[in-house]
Amino acid sequence: MKLFRSKKASFGITTVEDDERQASKSLVWATGLTLLLALGWASWFELDEITRGQGKVIPTSREQVIQSLDSGVLSELMVREGSVVEKDQVLLRIDDARSGAVYREANEKYLALSALAARLKAEAYSTALVFPPELNSQPALMKQELQAFNARKRALSESLRAIDGSLHAVSRELTITEPLVRQGVMSEVELLRLNRQKSELLGQRAERQNRYLTDANNELVRVSSELSQTKESASAREDAYLRTTIKSPMKGVVKNVQITTVGGVVQAGQPILEIVPTEDEMLVEAYVKPSEVAFLKIGQAAVVKLTAYDFNKYGGLDGVLEHVSPDTLRDEKQRRPGYPVELEEGLYRIIVRVKQTTGLRNGLRLTPSPGMTASVEIRTGYKTVLEYIFRPLQNVTQALRER
Repeated sequence: MKLFRSKKASFGITTVEDDERQASKSLVWATGLTLLLALGWASWFELDEITRGQGKVIPTSREQVIQSLDSGVLSELMVREGSVVEKDQVLLRIDDARSGAVYREANEKYLALSALAARLKAEAYSTALVFPPELNSQPALMKQELQAFNARKRALSESLRAIDGSLHAVSRELTITEPLVRQGVMSEVELLRLNRQKSELLGQRAERQNRYLTDANNELVRVSSELSQTKESASAREDAYLRTTIKSPMKGVVKNVQITTVGGVVQAGQPILEIVPTEDEMLVEAYVKPSEVAFLKIGQAAVVKLTAYDFNKYGGLDGVLEHVSPDTLRDEKQRRPGYPVELEEGLYRIIVRVKQTTGLRNGLRLTPSPGMTASVEIRTGYKTVLEYIFRPLQNVTQALRER
């Protein structure tokens, strides 16, 4: 009986030990399998390699500086700092009293010469008087030249009618004289005198017609030359007059208004204000370190993070790398606004084009505006998790080799 109990106790101890040993083996196998799977995942799963840069949003066409080509006095200012303006919207006016008077004088002379040239052309080519369309708003000029045209034609007709009357009388006298000369009643000398008189009258008639046409043609040549010069002068004066009204070349936002006093003097070529385009395609001008530029290639995808929007909430904007400067920018003259001047080393300038966004992010549309600061992340390649893990070890190995 005692022997049986001893064997039973021994069997129970052995069973417990076997269970513990089996559990340990299972744990080792599970741990090993987990490590193996982790190593396999780490060697297979890839993470993006990112090159980062800091910069700001810029428009494609840059800001437009508004200037006046001519000096003058500011008579009206329609905008102020921050005003949103449309294309061709009037921004300001410069006093046009002088330029307007000069233009009107030149234009009136041009219109008068145009009407005169139309009348002379009709006289020189014996055609109907037709005025150019630009004179439709000048009925007084057209009436004046039409009256002159009719008066000159009437004077020519009366002159020719008088000559024709004399010709008719001489012709009748010849008709009567010729039979009498044949009969010997009258001298042949009288017949010769009448024929000579008729020829002279015909010559006078032709000369009168030719003089009318020649005078008109010569005057037309002179007036046409003067008209051409006057047209150029009027056009130049019109440009100067129109330039007194300065309009916006694009839709945008007004900034840097330099002159705000009505009555103030505006110098030729002086910057008056600037227009920042708002409908232009947006770019991000950023700067990256030389150590990160080696793998940058035109066309690489980029993510633009606008500091005005929380990236964790609204995300970023997709973009494409369009330009990498050929060298670092060290000269202060080369550095644009947004360059991190606190860095002593030269930086490479990159340009990223922001793709158009149409969707909403948490109820908000991300709209990049010129001047916004932004960070750029450009995907330059891929690296496995295992490579990221072993990189510090490689750096340590390299450090141990240094003198």
